[in-house]
Amino acid sequence: MRVTAQTAYAISRTWRLLIGYFERIYLFIRISTLGFTLLLTLLGAASGQHALTNGTMLLMISVGLAFHIFAYVLNDVVDLRLDRTEPLRADSPLVQGTITRRRALWLAFSQPPLAFVIAYLAGVTLVALYMLGAAFLSLAAYNLYGKRCPLPPLTDFVQAVGWCALVLFGAFAYAPTAHADTV
Repeated sequence: MRVTAQTAYAISRTWRLLIGYFERIYLFIRISTLGFTLLLTLLGAASGQHALTNGTMLLMISVGLAFHIFAYVLNDVVDLRLDRTEPLRADSPLVQGTITRRRALWLAFSQPPLAFVIAYLAGVTLVALYMLGAAFLSLAAYNLYGKRCPLPPLTDFVQAVGWCALVLFGAFAYAPTAHADTV
């Protein structure tokens, strides 16, 4: 079979578009930092249970991904004006305008309900749902007020509470009580 120059160009153009699409997703939801977020939910689950099942790991990854998208995309929307002046953020799809603020906010605010539905359907404990709510609220407060607060250690503390609550979500997901080394 002979590949014409026109066909080869169409194939290479398709690959360039596909790679560009995945690159924008990578930058937009900051996949480079996703490992940290997922580690927290999995660490909590590992400390709250004797053995992690595939279902538990899938739950932790799903909820962790939703939390990650919420936290980082909301942060980028709130910091957009500042990010437009930062050369290191110049390749962000939000800064470049390839993704609008409205779509980014829609994506960010769709994540908490999604995470709660996933967690609820998975049958996690009520305490775990409270921890998940504390995690989302803390990171939202940090994102919205972090740069405007006259006392930066306070907002850093609020952010730390959010990340810790995410760990505790994992710990309390299926365990009625957490082990002493979790808390």
